[in-house]
Amino acid sequence: MQGFDLTESGSIYYSQVGSDGATLNICRAAGPGLNAQTDYMILKYFGHGTQIVAEEASDGKTYIWLNSNASVDKSGEYGDNWSVSRVEFVPGATSDAGYAGETFFLNKDGQYDQQVSIDFGARRLLIGSRRSGVRYFWIFDLDEALALPLKKMTATVTVGSAGSEPVTREIEARDLNDCRVLGGFSVPAGSDKENDVYSYSHQGHEVAGNYVYFYEGNAVETGADSFESKAYVTVFNYSGKIVVPRTEVAAVADKAGLAAAGLTTTGYAEGESLKVRDGKLYLGVACRDGSSGNRRANILVYDCVQGE
Repeated sequence: MQGFDLTESGSIYYSQVGSDGATLNICRAAGPGLNAQTDYMILKYFGHGTQIVAEEASDGKTYIWLNSNASVDKSGEYGDNWSVSRVEFVPGATSDAGYAGETFFLNKDGQYDQQVSIDFGARRLLIGSRRSGVRYFWIFDLDEALALPLKKMTATVTVGSAGSEPVTREIEARDLNDCRVLGGFSVPAGSDKENDVYSYSHQGHEVAGNYVYFYEGNAVETGADSFESKAYVTVFNYSGKIVVPRTEVAAVADKAGLAAAGLTTTGYAEGESLKVRDGKLYLGVACRDGSSGNRRANILVYDCVQGE
């Protein structure tokens, strides 16, 4: 699991990167005890799926918002995407264009790795992006973004073996650079893992009302930069002021507790996306044991702390 979302109907949608690095599986788990991969669609060359949003729309359809127009890296995995797309969830369908449905470009100063979050109740759209080691957060009015006119835009990506083939796509899309910005701020990478925000890997972000939640963490590492599994959440307002200080997710570092719960005996636990719903904070955590590539997807639930 990379990203996930919860819907009012009780479904959990989640993204899963395929073994080829190019495929992103979008799956629906309809409820407890049901097969978590019965309904899925396949999206190729879209990106890593760090963030997804499941929209149960008024037309009776479900749409998945996610990153799109990604490039391949030296390992063969697709990421560093240039846009987000709103794609109808159709079980059994496959798209290999790198984008589909309605596409939105942030189009701000070469910022890439664009990841989406939406608060439908507050009608807020958040796009998180990255450039030169800095994370950026842009908040828009969702309805204003949806009302933007379509225009021809281009995206140049690399595909093939380790990025050996540059491809330029001309796409009818919406340009968020033409949209009114309600708030925006940046977070530079930290160096002090004990104290600095964004000193571990970005694992997700969420807009909820007037706040932006930032999730960071890494699974247990050995070697020169060794550490136990760690995860932290920090809450900002729209101007970047911290309203709830960086708080450790104690369960992720609790090796004995993870083992007792049957999640992992090695302490391997990696944060994977987050959501805020009805006063609750949902944190994705992926666990695995030893050298096994199989991961167990878990969602931890907490009461939200109210900011100042």
